[in-house]
Amino acid sequence: NMTAQQCEVVFHDEDNSGGGSSSIIDYNDDDDDVNTIHGRRDWVSKIAAGFKSLENSPPELYKVYAIKFLDSYSYFSVSNVFTLFLSDDFGYSDVEAGAIYGAFGAMITVYGFCIGFLVDNLGVSKSLKLGYGITILGRCGIFL
Repeated sequence: NMTAQQCEVVFHDEDNSGGGSSSIIDYNDDDDDVNTIHGRRDWVSKIAAGFKSLENSPPELYKVYAIKFLDSYSYFSVSNVFTLFLSDDFGYSDVEAGAIYGAFGAMITVYGFCIGFLVDNLGVSKSLKLGYGITILGRCGIFL
């Protein structure tokens, strides 16, 4: 039996084999929040368990995540201002600056596909050190 503030949501499987599940949703008008009967802690505990599984990971994993974070931060920082830089400092139109940025992105993608054999031959550690060293030099060169 459900109250007026509850509704049943049925999830069907994609291949229509008759499987699926249902969940009763409790809608609380007081704080306009939707809570499942089983509680919000279900998905929070699943996420926490995922992070807890990393607690015995080797320190190199955290170093790789830190380097990847810094690389992504620098890439997206540059990508946000690259077309503005080309337009303001070099006088390119917005369309030309966008085309140059598109070519830059395409070259990064092609480079990623073509450089795989080098990573296989050098090994992951040497490849990361060489790659990030070249990246740092290249990005510093952009601003000189």
